[in-house]
Amino acid sequence: MKKFKYIKGFIIILSVFLTGACSVDDDLPITPDATTNITAQTAINSVRIANTEDSYSVVVNFSNALSSLSRLTYSVGSTTMEIDLVKGTTQVELPVDMSGANILVKTLTIVDLKIINANIDKVSPNISEDQKSTTIIKGIDVNNDVTFVFTWNDNSDLDCDVRDSAATVIDISQGFTGTEMVTLPETVADGEYYFTIRPWTINSNPLECYVTLINGENVSSYTGSLVDALPSYATIANFVKITKTTDTSGSASFAFEQVLF
Repeated sequence: MKKFKYIKGFIIILSVFLTGACSVDDDLPITPDATTNITAQTAINSVRIANTEDSYSVVVNFSNALSSLSRLTYSVGSTTMEIDLVKGTTQVELPVDMSGANILVKTLTIVDLKIINANIDKVSPNISEDQKSTTIIKGIDVNNDVTFVFTWNDNSDLDCDVRDSAATVIDISQGFTGTEMVTLPETVADGEYYFTIRPWTINSNPLECYVTLINGENVSSYTGSLVDALPSYATIANFVKITKTTDTSGSASFAFEQVLF
């Protein structure tokens, strides 16, 4: 009987010991695997080419080598294209056709980057917010005039002009192609001016419009939508407001504000 009590007591002590031992937190902390960012960005924001050149290759760099088969999606104007890239790629050149008498400005924009084994490779594909496009400017002189190159996303017939605040037209473009261009000369008086869209025929509603603005070495691009526009110039829509000022030394400058979104 005593022997049984000793055994019973030993079992109780052993149980307490084991229970206490199991409650000890001796597991190593779990550290999640680090994720590497792979960011796609264009090498430059804008470039000028000679009027005799018919193409230009936009360089896209990747912040780290692609970890597996990847697909880069990009657009030139309203056309979207894709290119497949192999593991290890750090840079790619994307040719842009600049041939044709009416091709003055084109912009290539990175749209998307997909990496087939991103989760397995522990990588995160990204597109640079600050440098995801390159604008190619062909055959426009570098001066302080303001040149507007206007395109849109369908086969509507749109024209454009640049006018003063009293609606007096300074320059107008009424071609039959998908690109129109007008210029605001540096010599205009100080004041407010507008780059304006003039629809002749409308085939989409809304209609997405693009204008690239060149002023000296400065290049900027704007996108806006024409909503419920009427044909035959019944709609006249201001797209960009321009303010010209001249300082005491006689140096002229222009400020720009998008007014159509």
